Amino acid sequence: MIQNIQDSQNTSKRNPASDIERSLEYLSIGRKLLSMESSLRNDDGKVIYYPDKERNFLCFQFLSPSRMVLSEPLDDNTLPVFSATHKYKNDDHPEYVNERNKIKVMECIQEFETKNIVEALIAVALRRNKSIVATHVAKDSLREAFLLLEKENNTVLKVVMHPGQFSRLLLKDFHDFYHASTRERLTANLFGHLWTADIHVTTSIPEKTILLTGCRSMTGFFAHHMKVTDGPTVAVEYEFAAGIYDDMSAVLEIL
Repeated sequence: MIQNIQDSQNTSKRNPASDIERSLEYLSIGRKLLSMESSLRNDDGKVIYYPDKERNFLCFQFLSPSRMVLSEPLDDNTLPVFSATHKYKNDDHPEYVNERNKIKVMECIQEFETKNIVEALIAVALRRNKSIVATHVAKDSLREAFLLLEKENNTVLKVVMHPGQFSRLLLKDFHDFYHASTRERLTANLFGHLWTADIHVTTSIPEKTILLTGCRSMTGFFAHHMKVTDGPTVAVEYEFAAGIYDDMSAVLEIL
């Protein structure tokens, strides 16, 4: 009983930002597709990023919280920054309520990151005509989609698909498909392995689209910053910036 009280007290003293960050590292599929920069801003208040001078990239430009377009980077190689603040009340609530509120904030940020990163990668693949059209999920069509990247000496490391397509994939006789454990599904959104790639499942991707990407550091990058102001109302200030290289994603479209 004493141990339980101490655990509860230790939990209440934890930094909400650290808890949210830790959960995002494991559960955010968007973060598994791009490399993460260590810092968002330098002393001048600008985004820190030094892109590969030999490669072109497009940055995320947010016209609104729900609308993102890809644009050329700014002249000084800085990136547009998206900012949002999530708030929840913290006064006189049992600890489990505060934990639930943190989970809601984490899920909101996770959905935002994954949705926009996945949409950007799909858009870049379609612009580069790196897409295959098939009538259904099959070994041959997936193999052909893998070859879109492999023929340029890139290895497919991530496959992202909708739960509906994943359920159809399970009905196929794939001898090269390996199921992930229940623990991996719950803690890392990892549902299995096919050839060289991990398979991730999310509703943030259109049901009839399957996304394939290569090495994170070669696919794109993102930077973020989170600040939590504690008090009767907890404010989670979140900033995000990202860029996508134009040659490291491919798409399989199901008719």
